[in-house]
Amino acid sequence: MQNHPPAGPLGPDLATSFTDGEQTTEAVPVASAAQADSEVARLINELCTHHRSVENYVFLYRVVFFSLRLLRIDPSSRWARLVALVLAMLLIGLPASLVSLALGEWRDNPIPEWTAVICGFAVLGLWGHGPLVYAIDAFLTLHRNIVDAAGARRLLAFEKRWFRLRRAMPLAALFSFLIHVYLYFIEVYYGERPMTWGTATITMMLMYQVGEIVYSVIVLAIQSRLLPGCQYALYRPSPIDTVALRRSLRGTSQLVGVVSLITTGIIIGFVILVEDRPIFLNRVGLLLLASAYISAFAALLLPRLAIKSIVHAAKENQLRPLQQRLSELLENPVSLSEDQYKEFKRVKELHDLLRDASEEVLPMRALGRLFGALLFPTMTFVVSRFGEHIILPLLRR
Repeated sequence: MQNHPPAGPLGPDLATSFTDGEQTTEAVPVASAAQADSEVARLINELCTHHRSVENYVFLYRVVFFSLRLLRIDPSSRWARLVALVLAMLLIGLPASLVSLALGEWRDNPIPEWTAVICGFAVLGLWGHGPLVYAIDAFLTLHRNIVDAAGARRLLAFEKRWFRLRRAMPLAALFSFLIHVYLYFIEVYYGERPMTWGTATITMMLMYQVGEIVYSVIVLAIQSRLLPGCQYALYRPSPIDTVALRRSLRGTSQLVGVVSLITTGIIIGFVILVEDRPIFLNRVGLLLLASAYISAFAALLLPRLAIKSIVHAAKENQLRPLQQRLSELLENPVSLSEDQYKEFKRVKELHDLLRDASEEVLPMRALGRLFGALLFPTMTFVVSRFGEHIILPLLRR
C-alpha cells in the first residue's frame, strides 16, 4: 500500500467547485501527456494517491489499516489478512456484544445469525478492497492525462474537501439513524416484533456502510462535473478511442459491479437478521434496493456523461479551425487554384474524419453490465420477499 500524502488545503466549497468547472469547459486535446509540467504531474499524483487510498473516506478500511500500521504489520503480508479479518469482525461484533451484555439480553439474541452476518461482513469488506482499488485505478486513468494545472487544482481541492471521513461519517450515520427511526415507526404503527438492541446495533453498522457507499459514489459522480473543465492529452483523430478514456469507461463499469456486490451482501445480512419480520423486510429492503440502484446509476452514468462532454468539446475545438479554413477557401470557389482545391479536399477529408468520430459512451454492452450488476440485489430482495410463497407451494406438490 502506498504512503498517503498529508492533507492539504480544503479548497473551494461544493458550489464554487461547480461554478469553476462550468466556466472553463474547453477540453483541448494536446499531443501527449508529456506536455504537462512537473507541477501538474505532482497535483495529479496527489489526487490519484488520495482517491485510491479508500481508507481516507471508508471507516472500515481506516480502522483496519490504522491498526495494522499501529501494530507494525505489513498490509501485504498473509499475517495482515488474518489480523484484518479479526479487526473487521470486532468492528461490528464487539459493539453489539457490549450493548447486549449491558442490557442483559444476551440470551435473546440470534447468535448463529449474528455469527454468519459478522463473518460475512468482514470477508466481504476485506475482499472488496482489492477490486474497489482496481476499479478506482482504472477510472483515474483519465485524470492522469490531464495537462493543465488549473484543472488539476480544482479536482484536488474537491477531492481533499469531500472525500474525507469527517464528511462521509456524519451523513452515513444520519442515513443509518433515519433507517432505524423508520424501523421504530414500523414497530409502533404496525406492531412488528422488535429486534434486540444487540441485533439493532449490527443493523446500524450495516446501514452505516450502505450510507457510506451511497455518499462516496454520489460525490464521485458530482466530481465528474469538473472533468470537462480540464485539458487532456487525447488521441486527436478520435478522442473517444484514447486509451485513457477507454480504461476510465471500463473503470466505471467495474465500480458498478463492486458496489452492487457489496450492497447485495449487506441486503443478505439484513435479511438474515430481521428473520420473520416481513414488514421490516418489505419496507427497508426496498429502501436498500433503491440505494443500490441510485449508486449504480450514479457510478455508471454521470462519469460517462462527463467523458462524453470531454470528447464532444475536444472534437469541436478541432473542427472549428478546419471549418474556418474551409469557409475561407470557399469565399470565391470559382477562382480556386489547383493547389487550393487540393488543400480544400485534404482539409474536408480531415474535417469529415473528425466529425464522424464516435462519441458513444453508453454502448449496449455497458447497459447490459449495468442491468447485470443490478440483477444481484434485485433477485436477493425478490427471493427474500416472495421466496417463501414461491417455494412452499412447490414443496407441497
